[in-house]
Amino acid sequence: MSNILFCAGSTGGHFYPAYSIIQNLPNNNYFLILPINSVNIDQVSLLEQKYNIEAFYIKPFYHFYLKNIFANISVFFTDVLFIANLIDKLSIDIVITLGSSNSIPSAVAAKLKNKKLIIMEQNVLVGKANKFLANLADIIVIPFKESLNYINKSFHNKSFIFPNPLRKEFYLIENNKGNLINDNGINLLFIGGSLGAKSINNLALKFLDFLLSNFENSLNISKVFIISGKKNYKELLNSLFNLIQNKTNLDYDKNIYDNKLIIKFYNRDVNLEINVMEYVDEIIDFYLNSDIIVSRAGGIATTEILYLNKNAILIPYPYAADDHQYYNALTACNYNPNIDLIKEEKNTEIDFPAFISKLQQNIKKINKKNYEVNKNFIFDFKKFSELIHAKYYPVIKKEEIKKEF
Repeated sequence: MSNILFCAGSTGGHFYPAYSIIQNLPNNNYFLILPINSVNIDQVSLLEQKYNIEAFYIKPFYHFYLKNIFANISVFFTDVLFIANLIDKLSIDIVITLGSSNSIPSAVAAKLKNKKLIIMEQNVLVGKANKFLANLADIIVIPFKESLNYINKSFHNKSFIFPNPLRKEFYLIENNKGNLINDNGINLLFIGGSLGAKSINNLALKFLDFLLSNFENSLNISKVFIISGKKNYKELLNSLFNLIQNKTNLDYDKNIYDNKLIIKFYNRDVNLEINVMEYVDEIIDFYLNSDIIVSRAGGIATTEILYLNKNAILIPYPYAADDHQYYNALTACNYNPNIDLIKEEKNTEIDFPAFISKLQQNIKKINKKNYEVNKNFIFDFKKFSELIHAKYYPVIKKEEIKKEF
């Protein structure tokens, strides 16, 4: 049993790998460092209650930007000192960082205290923080073999490929028994990541307007799920109500409870159910209920879709650092031909005709009887545990690496 300190970031993508490892490798003592602006407070509370972990919060560190550089330097050294003292106080054996600039103070503190440092990358394109920390790390964990193209070759001997770890419920699915969809129509899920995405919500609204204006519903859509994000939920509901009120020839029932809206249309020409939620913890239920997923292309979401072998249309966030979501989406398309990509340009709306075209193509690829999970994207927790506890690390196996895109 080891004392392991995770340094997580503010978003779900930089938190859920820790959540998963704690769930699936419970025979350690775990501690969490998070920035005070983390969106994962509720999930941390669940971990504290169920797995008896202890969480600590620090001021977020935003690199050494010229703007407010002195304030950022002050935050950096304050965080390093706090974490170094914590490492001593808690007798930490291993420090695992999960990317983003918030990981840098924890990594520096780990090396100052001569502790084993593991850095984990969630994206195909290795981020700036992990590139910076690669020289300090004892072990570098990357999610795809393509990631080796974006890290210095001198670090390949301490780099190991593990798909992103997913929450425990994903690994409990039995092949061909997990999907909850039926043969009566197509279910569509719109989701914009842990923070939500206004442009994905706007795309969903346009699509609903399209469906409700075309009664024949040639796409055979039965249900539409929209996970809006907490900050966009009320705005989306208001826009949706305005849209429906303008459709005076439609009859429907609506119910709102626990930050969830369900609208059922029951005209003879329209057979459609709309579900809008601000956020869900059990995202897997909606994945399994959906034929096609319309999503951003964060590292965790991409791995979830690949593992579940789902049809998807990925729309990378155009403002992501170094356009890393675009590389995630490209790689996902290479692994699963049922995944399509739409590139959203900065300062513009998502191309709606292009979306309809991609959706029509993707619908033709749906096979409701073939939903076996892709075992190539299962995280091997046993091997991971052996690796991080080993005194000596095997050299990474040589394999053919794809050229850069």
